[in-house]
Amino acid sequence: MIEWDEAALLRQVDVVVAASARRRQSLWMLFLAPDGAPLPVVVPVDDVPDRPEQLLIDNLFTILGGVLQMDPEASSVVLVLTRPVAADPDSVGAEWAAAIWAAVRGSGVNVRLFCVAAPGRTDVVPSLDAAA
Repeated sequence: MIEWDEAALLRQVDVVVAASARRRQSLWMLFLAPDGAPLPVVVPVDDVPDRPEQLLIDNLFTILGGVLQMDPEASSVVLVLTRPVAADPDSVGAEWAAAIWAAVRGSGVNVRLFCVAAPGRTDVVPSLDAAA
């Protein structure tokens, strides 16, 4: 049985989010079972803006909250922002992380990881709360 820790989830992100998908900015949602195992449900959202827009974040978390409430198989989600440029979580990634983690605090949606995936690398972007 696989232990679905952060390293295993990052490997799963690298399997699911192919190199070709990292050539444009998109947001991927990988749903997880109560034991942390990935479910066979992956939802990519293409054409997300460079900078997070509040309406998009609000709508995303409304949908995520509904899915996680209605589906007993899903208990949490991994969010992956794909970026065409490999870099440390840059200002754009940091802006997205701030918006994502603020929405988590406001919504109660269980986001297990937020990652930025670029060609050749995937980085976890922790919440500011976790970094403190």
